[in-house]
Amino acid sequence: MKTIVKKEFLTVISLTVLTVLIFPASSSAQLSPPETPMAVEPIMVTATRSERDLMQVPMSVSVVTEQEIEERYPGSNTAEKMRDVPGVSYAVNRAGPGNNGMLILRGQIPMRVLYLIDGINQNSVFKDDQNKGLLTIDPSDIERIEIIKGPASSLYGSEAIGGVVNVITKKGGDGRPFGGRADLVYDNSNDGYTPHLAIYGDTESYRYRVSGSFQKAGDRRAAKVGRLDHSDFSTESVFGNFGYISENGELDITFNHYDSDVNEANSRWYGDPLYIAKYLPYGDPDLTELSMFPENRRDTIVGKLVLRDLIEHLDRLTFRLYHQRRNTKQLGVQYPATNLLSSLLVDKTKTFGAYLQGDLSLGDHEINIGLDFVHDQLLNESEAANREYGFFESKQATFAAFIQDVWHIADPLTLTTGIRYTRINSHQGRLDAFPESANKSYSFENVVGNAGLVYMPWEVLSLRLQYSQGFRAPDLASKLTGTGGYLMPFPDLKPEKSQSYEFGVRYSDNNLFIDAAVFYSKVKDFIASKYLGIVDNHFYWRMKNAAEYTTVGFELGASWRIFDTGFTAYGGYTYLDGKLKDHESGTTSKGNATPRSWGSVGLKWDSDASDDLRVFADATFRAAAKRSFISNGVLMNKYRSGKTMDFNLGFDYGEDRRLKVVLAVKNLFDEEYEPSYYNYPARHFVLSAAYLFWLKATDSWLTSARPIRDRCCVRSGPTTFWPWGSIGTRYLPRNGFDVTPFSIHVIDVKYEACVKSLKRTSRRQCAFSFKGSPWRIRIGAETVFRQIRHEVRPDW
Repeated sequence: MKTIVKKEFLTVISLTVLTVLIFPASSSAQLSPPETPMAVEPIMVTATRSERDLMQVPMSVSVVTEQEIEERYPGSNTAEKMRDVPGVSYAVNRAGPGNNGMLILRGQIPMRVLYLIDGINQNSVFKDDQNKGLLTIDPSDIERIEIIKGPASSLYGSEAIGGVVNVITKKGGDGRPFGGRADLVYDNSNDGYTPHLAIYGDTESYRYRVSGSFQKAGDRRAAKVGRLDHSDFSTESVFGNFGYISENGELDITFNHYDSDVNEANSRWYGDPLYIAKYLPYGDPDLTELSMFPENRRDTIVGKLVLRDLIEHLDRLTFRLYHQRRNTKQLGVQYPATNLLSSLLVDKTKTFGAYLQGDLSLGDHEINIGLDFVHDQLLNESEAANREYGFFESKQATFAAFIQDVWHIADPLTLTTGIRYTRINSHQGRLDAFPESANKSYSFENVVGNAGLVYMPWEVLSLRLQYSQGFRAPDLASKLTGTGGYLMPFPDLKPEKSQSYEFGVRYSDNNLFIDAAVFYSKVKDFIASKYLGIVDNHFYWRMKNAAEYTTVGFELGASWRIFDTGFTAYGGYTYLDGKLKDHESGTTSKGNATPRSWGSVGLKWDSDASDDLRVFADATFRAAAKRSFISNGVLMNKYRSGKTMDFNLGFDYGEDRRLKVVLAVKNLFDEEYEPSYYNYPARHFVLSAAYLFWLKATDSWLTSARPIRDRCCVRSGPTTFWPWGSIGTRYLPRNGFDVTPFSIHVIDVKYEACVKSLKRTSRRQCAFSFKGSPWRIRIGAETVFRQIRHEVRPDW
């Protein structure tokens, strides 16, 4: 352990010491700011595992807001909403939204990107190629998306070697005790439609949100290709959040169910006779049965408790407990000879996780200390047309401890350092395909760190310098289990490790925002595949640590609000040069996953036509250089990339802008555009409509009529009555500490009717109570019904 720390943190410690020597803590000198534009409202992000102003974060972080999600990318899947972020390449799956697309961050493919939903890991510990399309959440439930580009393993652990994508969901409503939103999206590229309904509310102490949606889409039309057979899909999603908030903390319970059924024919073969002639000389396969993903299901429940100001210097204590179940099915096909060998892989993963973090303030230091624990259990049942794959069971436990220090050295200068220790224990139980590898275990320890400087001479300008380390543990299939059909396990596989250097500049005022960065990254012990040959009509491979992958690049993102015209110009550009060196074969290759350069420019317009009407429009042009694959200086293949353009037009109308309609024409020029993989949709349109609704309280009341238990009053004219209910729990420990009971009161469902007198009132009440030390639970419900003379008319 001492050797690991000494080796990995020499650079971090050296940078920290150098900083202290150059900028001593006693220094308070600061440049006098010139006449600068006024800074805008801070953009708060949680990329450093605590909320901070983006201008003070040393890492490259981009944010996709709720407004951009709704107005710039209507109908898009979650991954596509990040396509214009510099450094991010969006890869279109053949099934499109059904498999949620893939993201490549700074040349690191999806298996080297950590996907989070509200901080919960979505990556598969079993097999790399399952780490695609993991953003299984309905976009209508997303508040914002934060993207960290570059290694972030010191805060987030394995898989964060290339970056982190954290989807943050909506909580509560819009300040009203009861409201809701209904959405409907139609996409004519696949005749797909998506209805979504959310019910939510906020009070002084409580918040809640419940939503559901389903999506049904047919085969997709691709540019220059036409309909892609067997690319249809369907999804369903249910999301809920309930929270209690007080001055001293908050309690949140969140659940999410997502299920997709996708037919995804592998488009590497689709419509490409040259590829078929080269690799399938013995027959003409049925292209409609190449590969299918019949199921991808995720069920998650998360409990989160936040306590504030418990003791001196401890500002915040966060505890999170969660359970997640994922079931995936994959139908694969191999082509080593004349016959097609189909296989069905059924994976069932159960994950239990716990997380504890304390945020402390000690003078000029803001310190975050945390513990992470995750336990994964995998059950796999695999079948093949002419070979028994069998059953296997694997378990993996991950424990990590981390600490991060944000040191405000002087008014303009901040140093952020962090260190993380991780231990992973894996066990392979029963393994039918490779019985010689059954009942084996492995474990490893890893330490990574980061150090970053932010210098802000003025409030609107920040300069940042970041050094970070990353790692990625081998997946269980590559190291322990294999897959029976083609991948052989290799127990000696080691984790990948990376080092990254970055310099960046941010500028932000009322009208102009600029974020630019140059970076260099090197990954050692890069895991690549090694071909072993064909046995019994099966291709056989294993993974190896035989390569080194280096990337160098430049990113630029900017937006400019053009004075008071209502127009805003924006754009992003990425240059990336990656090189993979295979030490075993001596070959060097470049390219393939992403083009060398790509970017987008756009112009949007926003205007308040009246108090009740807002109109907006947005045009975005995207272009990418041709992708190429070069091995030892020889051009092996070229891939088209091209250009595309989208145009959106929409409006908000009504009281409090409750109706939103957006019409988007995508791929306006019907161009082939493939910045990474697969066929891009042909020209099509997406129509999105959303309607917000809520219930209003009555302005004035008379008490001449007799109230029922003071919960329902009658005024002259219309009569109003209310259903209500509550559910709560109270914890009473022996030391007398009392937490206010958690309860939900549904009091805003209201109907009015014109009546002259109240004829009859009936009440039904039931309750269940359990009392015992230290828990006291009461569940109850009560209803009131009044018979009225005239027709009831809803008032929405």
